[in-house]
Amino acid sequence: MFAKNYYYLISSLPALELEKEPHIDSEQFLDMAARELPESSCQKLARIKLVPGWLSSCQVEAQWQEWETYLRNLLVWRRCHHSGCESAHHWIRPETEVFPTIIRTVDEAVSEETPLAREKILDQLRWSRLDDLQTGHYFDFETLAIYRLRLLLAEKWRDHDTKRGREAFDGLIEHLLNQAATI
Repeated sequence: MFAKNYYYLISSLPALELEKEPHIDSEQFLDMAARELPESSCQKLARIKLVPGWLSSCQVEAQWQEWETYLRNLLVWRRCHHSGCESAHHWIRPETEVFPTIIRTVDEAVSEETPLAREKILDQLRWSRLDDLQTGHYFDFETLAIYRLRLLLAEKWRDHDTKRGREAFDGLIEHLLNQAATI
């Protein structure tokens, strides 16, 4: 019964692209899932996050978490190397897999001048990893887990607002200058 529901749900989901406004948000996605899937599956989908956690809902999410942990550890090492920091060990998380093919891309990202450019390269790398994880999954729970991760990435880029960011930055600078003037 549920295989048919996976097929229907997955077939009805709009395509997602990184850095483009998604035609659906997480709440809508989870509402659609709630109409087609058992509650336990919906709860698992809702728990999926971009940041590695302790529990995984499925094999694909476990693979994502392992890869993301490796990526984040690599970023810690690279950033500490560039800044002269010697305490990288404090921030490193346990990992059981190695993904050497991403080292060059991480080095490219770390060498970018702006945080936005760095994040763009890293999120394109993440999107590519989700492409790899999609292999062999078409109409199953893992496909929905990958869709959820893609949707979270797309929503992250949707929420980038240069004007709002500039206003927040200018407000912070003004606050710091006012604070410095009172010293």
